[in-house]
Amino acid sequence: MEPDVVWNPALSRMLAFFEVLFANSLPLVVWLLRHRKKKFLVYTDAAYVFGKWSGLGVIILDTKSNKRWIVRGEVPRQNCELAALSKGEQWAINQLKLLALVTAVTTFPELFKDKDCLVCVENVSCLEAAVHGTAKNENMSEMANALHVSLARCALSQRCFLPRSRTGELG
Repeated sequence: MEPDVVWNPALSRMLAFFEVLFANSLPLVVWLLRHRKKKFLVYTDAAYVFGKWSGLGVIILDTKSNKRWIVRGEVPRQNCELAALSKGEQWAINQLKLLALVTAVTTFPELFKDKDCLVCVENVSCLEAAVHGTAKNENMSEMANALHVSLARCALSQRCFLPRSRTGELG
């Protein structure tokens, strides 16, 4: 019986990647009892108004100590306008919302180490890219990859939950 998959150069590159990755990774641990970790809530959002303003924001909350970290910033208008003119305004906001999530992880990597994080994302395209690590759009796919690499660099022991919010249809 012939296999359904034909070995090709892409599979060879993937195999080489996994051989390097697993050769240097820590042994897997299975917790029989509930392992208590610090719990964090991460909320990210972005706004875009064509021709006026675009920005992103991050709020991280330590649920035990109630300590908060807040970051906000403006995104250069011309970057978003180029994206909006060529691909549409929804395309620009999707990218901004994913950029906000990448910003949270890359700005505060120490906060994600050995934590359980509940990440609130209210944009379906952003959520799908974050969960799957890829997207149809090349820029979204690159940011989703950056998010996964950043999470992997934070710690092998953190868990992030990305539930779809009830306002997900708004995004």
